[in-house]
This record gives sequence, C-alpha cells and structure tokens, in this order.
Amino acid sequence: MDGHWGIWNESPPLCVAVMRGRLDIMVEILLLSPTIKIESALGTAAKLGHIWIVKLLLWRQPNADLNFRDGSGMTALAQAAFAGHDNIVKYLLQRRHIDVNLHDFNRCTPLWWAAKRGHLDIVVQLVNDSRTVFNSRLHRCPRDEAKYWGHSDIANLLTYVIDKKNPLTLLN
Repeated sequence: MDGHWGIWNESPPLCVAVMRGRLDIMVEILLLSPTIKIESALGTAAKLGHIWIVKLLLWRQPNADLNFRDGSGMTALAQAAFAGHDNIVKYLLQRRHIDVNLHDFNRCTPLWWAAKRGHLDIVVQLVNDSRTVFNSRLHRCPRDEAKYWGHSDIANLLTYVIDKKNPLTLLN
C-alpha cells in the first residue's frame, strides 16, 4: 500500500494526477471538465516543481485565481518559493494579477520563505519585482530570517535593497 494513499484518497482527481505526474490523466480531466477549478492542482504542481504542469493548467485556464490559498494559506507562488523552484517563480511573476506579498496563515510571504530557506535566485527575482513590499511579519523580517539561518548573502542583499528603497536609513 502506498504511504500517501490517505492524502490522495481525499484529494480532487486533478490534484492526484498532478501528484503522480500523470499528464495523460490531467489532460483528460481538463478536456472533459473545462470549468474545473485548477487552483489546488496549481499549488501542488508549484510545490513539486512541475513547470510543464503549471504552464498547462494556466494555458487551459488563463484567468485562474493565482492568489488562491491552500489549507495552510500558501499560494502557488509561496509554494514554489518555499521549495526553491525558481523557474516556476519566474513564470508566475510574469502574471499580472498575482499578489507577490500575500502571506500565509503564519504571516509568511514568498520573500520570507525564500530568504529563510536560502533560495538566493528566488530572493533576487522577488526583489527585482516592483510589486514586492519589504514588510516584516510577526517575528522576523525576511532579512533577519536569512541572517538567523546563516544565509548571509541573502541578508546582505536585503539590507542593501531596503536601504536603497528607504534613503532615510542611510542617514542613521
């Protein structure tokens, strides 16, 4: 018996196809059910690093809710940032209607997750996106989180960017 059977048993069929990497089943589901909600499957694909599935889902439903939150409050962008899938982050950031600052239920943003987990390429992408806001969460801001976990390159980058965006800090 598969160790994840309970999870798959409770998931929508499209998510199960994504988890198993079954493109053939996904295509069949999408063709037979053109109005099916893809948001959960999109987050799953982003978490697992399946860029071709992310592209297929958004091709099939270009107006899907990119700000949909899963059970932990994470969006597809947050899932990709958490897992270190820079190609998916790059693809999602090209979408106009994505909220790059949407936090999960623990008040963690995609930037916070990328900084904490040491994903420099993703931090750079998010820093370069003009929509990114450098706000703190309940405990530590992304810069402090990166510093705490020993990601000095990320902490230094965020310090530089924060100082550059807020010239008053340079006077202190």
